[in-house]
Amino acid sequence: MFLAHDHGEGRRFDRELPDEDRSTPVDGLYVAAPVGDSEAQAITSAGQGARVGRTILADVRREQGYPDALADHWDWVRREDELTGEWADRDRWREYADARRPDDHAVGDERWVELRERELDRRFAAYITGDDIERRTERGQRRLLTHLDDDLILDAAREIAAERED
Repeated sequence: MFLAHDHGEGRRFDRELPDEDRSTPVDGLYVAAPVGDSEAQAITSAGQGARVGRTILADVRREQGYPDALADHWDWVRREDELTGEWADRDRWREYADARRPDDHAVGDERWVELRERELDRRFAAYITGDDIERRTERGQRRLLTHLDDDLILDAAREIAAERED
């Protein structure tokens, strides 16, 4: 995992060690820091952290018996009004999952149905209403305010009030 340092004694982390999904040959070790060709910028680090999170989720789901076709997929929150047509029908999702069930997957039929239904529950729960989105947005904005300087917030409020008067 470590290479001799180019500038004298010591060693440095081998930035080429992690795979593209940020996993390493060491079981349970993932690298979220910028490595390889990535820059050390905050947004890049956040992206690397998200990639590690997805990899860990997939690994945990595989340990729970999910085949790759289900373990590798993770979707975030979506608007409820996007759930339309044939994809709003659970039976269509069942057909879709069953068609992707690997022949060599060692999970029995009963366990497969349990995993598939759990996955469908999770996917359908990811669709939220517009009201839920508004509530979550406001909650997030209020939480953000607790981390901002009060004087800056008041200055901004005065500027907004002045603009509204004009």
